[in-house]
Amino acid sequence: MKPREFNMLEVKPFKGIVYNQEKISDLTQVVAPPYDVISKKDQGRYHNNHPFNIIHIDKGIDLHNDNNINNKYTRATTYLKKWLKEKYLTQDRKPYFYIYQKVYTIDNIQKEVTGFIGLMKLEEFSSQKILPHERTHSKPIKDRLSLLSNCKAHISQIFSLYQDQDIPDLINNFIENKAPFIDIIFEDQIRHKVWRINNEETIRKIQEGMKNKKIFIADGHHRYQTALNYKKQLENEGIEINDNDPRNYIMSYFTNILNKGLTILPTHRLIFNFNGMEFNSIRNTIKKYFHIESCPHLPSLSHKLKENEGSNHIFGLFAENEFYLLTLKNLNLIDRLSPKEQPPQLNHLAVSVLQHTLIHNVLGIKEEEEMEQKISYARSKEEAVNLVKEGKYKLALFVTPTKIEEVEKIAYLGVLMPQKSTYFYPKLLTGLVMYKLD
Repeated sequence: MKPREFNMLEVKPFKGIVYNQEKISDLTQVVAPPYDVISKKDQGRYHNNHPFNIIHIDKGIDLHNDNNINNKYTRATTYLKKWLKEKYLTQDRKPYFYIYQKVYTIDNIQKEVTGFIGLMKLEEFSSQKILPHERTHSKPIKDRLSLLSNCKAHISQIFSLYQDQDIPDLINNFIENKAPFIDIIFEDQIRHKVWRINNEETIRKIQEGMKNKKIFIADGHHRYQTALNYKKQLENEGIEINDNDPRNYIMSYFTNILNKGLTILPTHRLIFNFNGMEFNSIRNTIKKYFHIESCPHLPSLSHKLKENEGSNHIFGLFAENEFYLLTLKNLNLIDRLSPKEQPPQLNHLAVSVLQHTLIHNVLGIKEEEEMEQKISYARSKEEAVNLVKEGKYKLALFVTPTKIEEVEKIAYLGVLMPQKSTYFYPKLLTGLVMYKLD
């Protein structure tokens, strides 16, 4: 008898739901970025793009007369059922892995990142098979749980990393000289291509190769926690969920952590208010911790931050129409101001240094609930500056990007970075492939 395998990761193919290209020939009109990077303005734009844009399901608009019976989540369910019934969305008849490749240019360098989409069996983080690296907030989990409970479908994939070279070689060999069934150029001139893996031997080798892997969640911590919460919610209601139950799996995109096409961008912080303080007072407090250098404009500040990307203690600041470069005066301050119970590797991350010195000690924003209320995020420095100029925020803080090796180290340590520590670029498009739980 073959011995039972313990602690093995389970990854499997599935019958994906895709847009019917016979009815919708231009997929750029119906796909969208992930829900959590879409601004209010872009949300309206995607809603107006096309009546079948995936955003109608994934990030619906709240209406003034919404109630428990009719709201954006129940409307999402109606859209999904209707689009499937009318064949605007179709479900594949066979289970596949889906190879997903993104080709993009950044800093005038063309890059390519290739991975595959499959189902991953849900595991508690305590199992150490699946490793998070970022903290989550309750509000996004509540939102995603409402969507999942109503639609009973995973509309988008989480973004996960594994370490291996055999599987990437296997995938690249499979797609060589094969045309993708999805091939579009979306915003920022990023090319997105998708193939179905229909070779049973290739599918088997991928499954075997993934069994002994540890998975790092790069993007999608809230969605992963949502899937765990949904499963627990059903079990608490007395619903039995066996090993093969579709609700026991989450749709995930897997790519090699050693992939040179991976890019991590910083996520900048926006502060709503200063608890009644004036900026001059805050600036004087900042001087206790940081050397402050004025910069004439954003390009100058950006250049200095770019030059110091290897450093985890240099930041940018914009307030009162002025730009500043902040350099921590004494590196010993990091250990003095950081939580003693946390490992040094976590406390010395750029986002952690920013949080413990500037946000906690200078601005006095410490509690998680207060941070959710007073801090927002922006991907680009230009966006952050415009939002401050428009008066929507008082101050913008610019941070250097987290490094991929830091993500790996923190995940292995079993500790969590502050929220929005990483911005993996380019994002996975929502609407390419979906997974229905029933």
